[in-house]
Amino acid sequence: MKYGADMDIKSSAELSAFKIACHTGNYEIVDHLVSQESYKPLIYDVRKLLDRTHSNGKELIQSVCKGGYESLFNILIESEAEIEAADGDGNSLLMLASQGGHDGIIENLVTRRANINHKNQIGQTALRMACNGGLARSVKILLKNDAHPNKTDAEGRTPLMIVSQGGCLDVVELLIQHHADINMSDRKGTTALMLAAKLGQYDTAAYLVTKGADISKCDNKGLNSLMAACQNGHIAIVFLIAKSKIDINSNDNDGFTALRFACDGGHNDIADFLIQNKAEVDKADTRCWTPLKSSCFIGTFSTVELLLEKNADVNKQDKEGWTPLMSACQNGHDNIAELLLNWKAGIDMTEVDGWTALRIACINGKASTVKFWCRRGQTLIKLTNKDGVP
Repeated sequence: MKYGADMDIKSSAELSAFKIACHTGNYEIVDHLVSQESYKPLIYDVRKLLDRTHSNGKELIQSVCKGGYESLFNILIESEAEIEAADGDGNSLLMLASQGGHDGIIENLVTRRANINHKNQIGQTALRMACNGGLARSVKILLKNDAHPNKTDAEGRTPLMIVSQGGCLDVVELLIQHHADINMSDRKGTTALMLAAKLGQYDTAAYLVTKGADISKCDNKGLNSLMAACQNGHIAIVFLIAKSKIDINSNDNDGFTALRFACDGGHNDIADFLIQNKAEVDKADTRCWTPLKSSCFIGTFSTVELLLEKNADVNKQDKEGWTPLMSACQNGHDNIAELLLNWKAGIDMTEVDGWTALRIACINGKASTVKFWCRRGQTLIKLTNKDGVP
């Protein structure tokens, strides 16, 4: 058309380019054509042609809303199309338009009083759809027209939670300005701040904290925002939350502290910071595993080294009597075993069944660990348990 193509030329079957586009469902082309001034007198014919070439009127207008074909939408909506027509998943026309950020269609529908807080089968609203994509302008239109900012989906998640994990700060600000509940939690007890902390969205987390997000609130497993940040290695967020007077030694339902999460992930910079800020280096979980024992089991040498330098108890036993040395030998972490011995780990300590670290290495088939013990001249260590079984 830019170079003068004649859109009225017909094929041998008397089909114009416009009719072909209608028949094949190429709504993008149809939308472009009907937006041209030369087609204005033919709007009625366009409407009839679309009706004839599409057996399901609801499906047609749904596709148009989803694709954002505004000129075509205007034709259909003036034909008294049902504005609450929902697809098989319960998505309304407004939701489909909001999903793609098609603001012209959104404004048209809200002007016609489309149900702005309608939910689909999984509890999502048009506002939630716009938030999924971080579509600030669409969100603004919907909020201005009384979209409820605290409607939850089937998992109990609010629009604020969704945008917080995606780091869409402009949308976060809009939602809070329209009274989104900053401390609401989903069915798992997760808040917007926890999601931002978990996924490393610093700017969002900082904004939420300044707006009164509860830093001490825990999810159903006892995990708070500090633990979430430590678990995933987001040190800037750890700094942010730690300076807000949170209990640095609080623990989740399994007894894991922020330090334990940092150590298990090998996040030594965070672990060092926490210890400097009075994290208890030997605080144990419900099984009496300390951060040191867990790190020895996992095999993170540098973390073990850090904890030892911070005076972690090298011989602290868990409920089964296992020491950090035993856990290192169980998994063949010879370099860690040697480090522990250099820090005076007890070589002849036994767990509840009388097993020593060397016997544990033998039982688990860790040949290199057994050789390591032999090189240290430890071959005479007891290799039987308390019942005398080798």
